[in-house]
Amino acid sequence: MRNFILFFSLVFIASEYSSQNNDFERCATTSYMQAKHNHDPISKIAHQKFVQRVVKSESEIEQQSKATKFIPVVVHVVYANNSENVSDAQVQSQIDVLNEDFTLTNTDFSSVPSVFQQVAGNPDIQFCLASVDPDGNPTNGINRVQTSVSSFGLNDNVKFTQTGGANAWDPTKYFNIWVCDIAGGTLGYAEFPTGSVSNTWGAVISYRYFGRGGSAQAPFNLGRTATHEVGHALGLYHIWGNGFCGDDLISDTPPQQSQSNGCPSFPKNAFNSCGSDASGEMFMNYMDYSFDACLNMFSQGQSNRMNSVLNQFPYNGLLNSTACGSNPGSGSGSGTTSGYDLSITEITSPSGTYCSGQIQPSVTISNLGTQSATDFQVGYKVDNGTEQIVQVSGTLSIGQSGALDLPVINVSSGNHSFTARVIAASGIQDINQSNDEKNIAFTVQGLGASLPFTEGFEGFSFPANGWSIENQDGQKTWERTQVGRQSQASAYVNNYDYQVQSAQQDGLVTPLLNLTTAINPKLEFDLAYQMYSEDGQFYTDEFQVLLSTDCGATWQTLYQANGSDLITTAIAGSQSSFAPLADADWNRLTIDLSAYDNNNAVQIKFVNIAQYANNLYLDNVNITSAINDNITTGIDLVSDENIRIYPNPFNQFIQIE
Repeated sequence: MRNFILFFSLVFIASEYSSQNNDFERCATTSYMQAKHNHDPISKIAHQKFVQRVVKSESEIEQQSKATKFIPVVVHVVYANNSENVSDAQVQSQIDVLNEDFTLTNTDFSSVPSVFQQVAGNPDIQFCLASVDPDGNPTNGINRVQTSVSSFGLNDNVKFTQTGGANAWDPTKYFNIWVCDIAGGTLGYAEFPTGSVSNTWGAVISYRYFGRGGSAQAPFNLGRTATHEVGHALGLYHIWGNGFCGDDLISDTPPQQSQSNGCPSFPKNAFNSCGSDASGEMFMNYMDYSFDACLNMFSQGQSNRMNSVLNQFPYNGLLNSTACGSNPGSGSGSGTTSGYDLSITEITSPSGTYCSGQIQPSVTISNLGTQSATDFQVGYKVDNGTEQIVQVSGTLSIGQSGALDLPVINVSSGNHSFTARVIAASGIQDINQSNDEKNIAFTVQGLGASLPFTEGFEGFSFPANGWSIENQDGQKTWERTQVGRQSQASAYVNNYDYQVQSAQQDGLVTPLLNLTTAINPKLEFDLAYQMYSEDGQFYTDEFQVLLSTDCGATWQTLYQANGSDLITTAIAGSQSSFAPLADADWNRLTIDLSAYDNNNAVQIKFVNIAQYANNLYLDNVNITSAINDNITTGIDLVSDENIRIYPNPFNQFIQIE
């Protein structure tokens, strides 16, 4: 993994080769990403980690029977004069080229030498111009914006209205392409994928090299610039690895000395100094720099890479987008979703554990179809009780979602389930009834449990009975892992892969506890953490322990740590994903709870504050009360001596104080 990361460090400091036949930069993706990483070093780490995850999943892609993936596209035409305002026909011609090149149906594939045809890949990805905009209004997928800016550089100004460009449409639902005049004659550039939502992700193409016909200029007038840049956006590198005999991390593309130019003859550079064979270099690959007429294939490895990217968050959202509406290939990556389709997409309440049985249910309803929904009903019930029906008046437009608060319910103590379903208006058929209903488990606590309280996360059910998880952003959070301190499991948060735009808090909350009979109660737990280090810099997450006596309405901080205060290992930081493999990797912490021994409803919350650094582990949680009994053990003990035994449960060792 160290060698892998080193390679990417070299990629991003390598200079972009400019064409030997032209005085402009054919593709500015490397220069663009280098500037981005210089401005925000975390973005470099984000991309490195994401690619590591993508590469690991490629073997699964190879074993899957691939279905065609459909991606909604919005083309932002940002123009200062009429010559830059490319026509609808030219935009459609570019979509046609993408569909040909990404499904291996391009007619010029026949010109590929047979030795390379054997490793050609079919990404099986199709692109469709959006028919619904982010507000649910009809669109042709082309957003025209007139600007006073004569040309744009590599600073993302074209991607924001306030700097003369056009704001991206939701990148989890649309693939954004910006067409404009790029300064310096650059053909195009793209942003590499990372593990989080980015409103600058997509491709920027010069109007001079976009699509077929119209303003497109030879020899880059066949739409292959967009094919090349979309390849970058889906995780592909230049075939020569952006350095002499560089590596594009794709095994079936032969080693190549540098970029190609013009239309080379086959074989090109047979037995080159990088180790190619008699077939030489794959100059016809879309990720090379040959003229458009000579670019006509992706390899199978490149196809797997792009499909693997599309299977990862947040790019898998594109495959479920309904933004193409009734256009061919919209929705779920498998065909057209048309007609009336309402869905309960989330139950926000009830969820987790409640102190009181008086609960306000709330659900999110989404219109996933291609027609507006008006005056429908929502049914709901607790457990197997009688379903209650509420009438919802108004209109939910195509692609819109809305939150609906339902009447307050009163629920007894114990474990329960809540079910909600959406019911179409009378006389209307919902075409996809499988997403109409959703249910969720929740718990209403009575009096808090007496001490001792122990949890080692050994059970396969997670969170354990009575525990709850607070996951504000719906992304990575607390989960069970089969690594523990003298045990088989623990709870952890995968901060190593948890890329966040700002610190996100994820809470793991205990059941209610009754401390009224406790004597000098104490909280003890095992913690393991190591920072992430890169180029001499250290990156840290944060950990807190909070306590509530009012069922979670307010919380008091008992403990917090980050940086060196949080480290439990001998080595402060590492580039690797951290896992505690030895007992010495753990620390045991003790917190005095005696100030709360008159409360019958205490909850403890363990909080991970993610900063995209490294993994944090929690194990052997014990909340105990001191024992004030005379004990006959063969050892003389003072009658008021406090005896503590931990951890409980234990495996291999036990401590008595």
